[in-house]
Amino acid sequence: MPQVKIKFLYLAWEDPHSREWFSVGKLSSDGGIYRFVYTKGATRSKNFIPFGSMRDLHEVYNSPDLFPLFSNRLISKKRQEYQDFLRWLDLRE
Repeated sequence: MPQVKIKFLYLAWEDPHSREWFSVGKLSSDGGIYRFVYTKGATRSKNFIPFGSMRDLHEVYNSPDLFPLFSNRLISKKRQEYQDFLRWLDLRE
């Protein structure tokens, strides 16, 4: 099976009041640097609150490490169901 490289990950957010979905951010990685930017969807709902310390909706955020917003949502390799999770996503370790 050929390895697929994901270039971008778009972050969707649901407005808790209107139940409308918005694309609010884009994560990318290039040369060991992670980059996060808010998309126009982040400005379309008055209810959207920026994530953590990334308060400026017009800033480009760069980091050598994956931002906690994303890394905290990855399943740990130590968890018993880790391999099942990878198979479910059709991913290789």
